[in-house]
Amino acid sequence: NTYYKIIEDRISQTIWACCREGISILDLRHEQAGFVNHRSIMVQDTEDLNFCIDLTTDGDGNIWIATFSDGVKHVNTRPPFFSFNTINLQGSSLPASSVSSVFSTDGVRFWLGLYPYGLAWYDRRSGKTLINENIPQMSSISRKVFESPLPSAIQRYNGEIWLASSSYGVIVLPVQGKAKLVDKDDSTFVYDNYVNTLYAARDGKVWIGQRYCLSVAHKDGSGEKKILREGGTDFSNCDVRGISE
Repeated sequence: NTYYKIIEDRISQTIWACCREGISILDLRHEQAGFVNHRSIMVQDTEDLNFCIDLTTDGDGNIWIATFSDGVKHVNTRPPFFSFNTINLQGSSLPASSVSSVFSTDGVRFWLGLYPYGLAWYDRRSGKTLINENIPQMSSISRKVFESPLPSAIQRYNGEIWLASSSYGVIVLPVQGKAKLVDKDDSTFVYDNYVNTLYAARDGKVWIGQRYCLSVAHKDGSGEKKILREGGTDFSNCDVRGISE
């Protein structure tokens, strides 16, 4: 095999080499796998890469490949803005048709509130999906809780994950151990079990938007219902759907 030029692409951490049989690429993160040869690329249609005589790169992910008889091919190695993952709900009795909320702390493991109801835990690398009480940390939560929408999720300053329920308050998942349910009867920060949204503030507080009010949970576990007034008008009895700072 005759190679004409070798370049390094820092974006994809790969080595590219052009030759009479196409393009050979070495992934520097897995050098033991060796070069992989590509005789064609897919643009709109399959385009041959036979007899590549030169390469150049701008160092920012753009590579131009000069071919002997088919002009110059352009390749960009930056990952696309969008990718698509599908969770497997086969074997589940859930009537889920879409995802209503999504939360992840690492971009690999996801908590998904399903519509019209249900909870899924999804591992993007392995493709594994667990549902409702089959999620090990959620085995302590009654099945009826998962028969209501879970429209919001956040992570607190201490690592806890909180999931809002549209009927049962808040599911609190500690860093270690089983989840527990917190509602208006056993907390000072949930005043309406129909919780729409959660927001973890930079100061460690959690703001809780409910069907009829807004409340806040402090770092020490206490909480309070917020009084919302402007001028002489009281807006405290409101349906809070989103919170930001």
